[in-house]
Amino acid sequence: VEQGRLQPDHPLAKIADRTGRDPALLARWVAALERKGQAVLVGPPGAGKSYLAYQLARHVIGGGDGFVQRLSLHPGTTYEDFVQGYKPVLRKDGTTHWPLTRGRFYLFVEKALQRRGRCVLILEEMQRADVGTLLGELVHLLEHRDEPMPLAAGDMPFVLPGNVRIIG
Repeated sequence: VEQGRLQPDHPLAKIADRTGRDPALLARWVAALERKGQAVLVGPPGAGKSYLAYQLARHVIGGGDGFVQRLSLHPGTTYEDFVQGYKPVLRKDGTTHWPLTRGRFYLFVEKALQRRGRCVLILEEMQRADVGTLLGELVHLLEHRDEPMPLAAGDMPFVLPGNVRIIG
């Protein structure tokens, strides 16, 4: 979605019709997501968690200029892939350079900082990754949004903006 372009509303009644969930229950889930900033859907494979997460995300960004992004995690996903870290790059002369590279979550947050509306990151397959290692100091930042904190690599403080929501 282009910056500045408003997302269409996605009412809970429509989600209830599509998922068979009680609208009051959906409203409680959205309220919890707004209060905490993140939520994890739990259930057996094939229960519709990914579909429900996407529908809820569309509701949350409705009426604003935010966006939804999905990211599938797996056992090989590292902190360096997700947040940031030093990754080797082979130069033309055969030497190796280790630049600080921003990960997919970091890039998501940079994009969210350019928006005023809610931006939702859906983390698929969380159970496959080592979440504690993957998130690192982000665990602290999830509870203390808008507070700058240095990351494990680099010297710039990182801020998790208040418009970011995460659904796992």
